[in-house]
Amino acid sequence: MFCEDHGNQARGQTSNRETPEILMKRATLLILPLLTFGTACGVLTNHAIAYDPAPKKEPEEAPKRPGITTVDPDKKIDDIKSDTFKMSEATIEGDVLKIKVSYSGGVKKHEFNLYWNQIVAKSYPGKTTINLKHNANGDAAEALITETLEFDLTAINKPMVITIKTDHGDSIRVQYGESKLD
Repeated sequence: MFCEDHGNQARGQTSNRETPEILMKRATLLILPLLTFGTACGVLTNHAIAYDPAPKKEPEEAPKRPGITTVDPDKKIDDIKSDTFKMSEATIEGDVLKIKVSYSGGVKKHEFNLYWNQIVAKSYPGKTTINLKHNANGDAAEALITETLEFDLTAINKPMVITIKTDHGDSIRVQYGESKLD
């Protein structure tokens, strides 16, 4: 019987006497070298289940921009202190006012705020003035810093010619909305 079983095995036939354990060992011995070779050569890594270790990012929201600080029309905006700076240009893209400024500093965080007293000339388009103020927070460093500030203009909410003023003599006019500058 041994010779008959051995002859059947040589022809790829198995006898009824092989147990599931023996079949499992044979399958493992055949598959293990293939898996090892495939992984070592990079064959199976491209066909494996993809795993992305980077966390999924939520869609990015637009950056939060400061808006315009509205003040009571009876309050004098000129009474709000402002440190020295230079305003060189201003543009509007959608609802975003971009103002290029330069100032001395470099040690502490500087703050810029727009103030609007909500007074609008009765014309079309309306005309108004907003004031840009600078707080250097006591920074006495002398490095020249140039940056572009961005402000949200949705508080104005209608076409308007806006004059941006500083306490230091700078003044720039920009158009917000669809109407034309006069």
